[in-house]
Amino acid sequence: MMTDVNAFAYYLYGITARSGDCDEPLAGVGAGEPVSRVTFEDLQAVVSRVPLADFSAGALQARMKEAAWLEGQVLAHERVIRVVFARRTIIPIKFGTLLETKDAVTQRLQENAPRFRALLQQLAGKQEWGVKIFANRAALKTNLVTNDATLARQAAALAKKRAGAAYLYQKKLDEQIAQRVEQALLAEADAAYIRLLASAEEGCLLRLLPPELTGRSGESNPWDVMILNAAFLVKPEALIAFIHQVERLQPEHDWWQIEWTGPWAPYNFLNSAAESEHV
Repeated sequence: MMTDVNAFAYYLYGITARSGDCDEPLAGVGAGEPVSRVTFEDLQAVVSRVPLADFSAGALQARMKEAAWLEGQVLAHERVIRVVFARRTIIPIKFGTLLETKDAVTQRLQENAPRFRALLQQLAGKQEWGVKIFANRAALKTNLVTNDATLARQAAALAKKRAGAAYLYQKKLDEQIAQRVEQALLAEADAAYIRLLASAEEGCLLRLLPPELTGRSGESNPWDVMILNAAFLVKPEALIAFIHQVERLQPEHDWWQIEWTGPWAPYNFLNSAAESEHV
């Protein structure tokens, strides 16, 4: 482990197939050197030298508390991957991956060469697209009560009940409606995922995020309940069909909103060959 404050290490952004192209200069993370490449046979690692004073495991852990610095470094990391991905297939490496020397980078390529080659072949030309669906529970509830014959009859029957009986009936009806709302949310999210998956090479379900992390709240945006958070790996020839499928989903319900982003490097379709490592 290095401790010299003037020491440098190699920050790893991703792995690509070897290319003879002369890339334009590209700034990397921190106050390090421009992005460069380390080659082993037919593979290349996209790297930049960075000061250990900022990026060693201990230093990085300490600076994680500095929100502005951290955001800048994450954006720089993603920018490098995005620029490289626009030119060629890349296996993106997670933020904060450091190797001590250039030889260590070469060793990483050598030790994982079969897996890296297989991944590059598997991912060649493909893009990751993200799809999130948000629901408005109140709007869905209104929709169900209005259009579901059983619930509509029960709501009409409630109006004829006397006060005491009406209270208990209302409570039971509210519980039933709440259950139907949750069932509908799950069913519609599953159906949307299956339809999108039909136009994709692969798909994966990601963690559903609460409103405090999505920036949506019931007061400012009633479409605040995330019911689908998914990533899809899409072939170039299937991209138009995939996008059309997303666009067809949006107007199907007035109680949901769909956000889709891309193209991204295939962050969610990798294996353990891209593990993080610090010095």
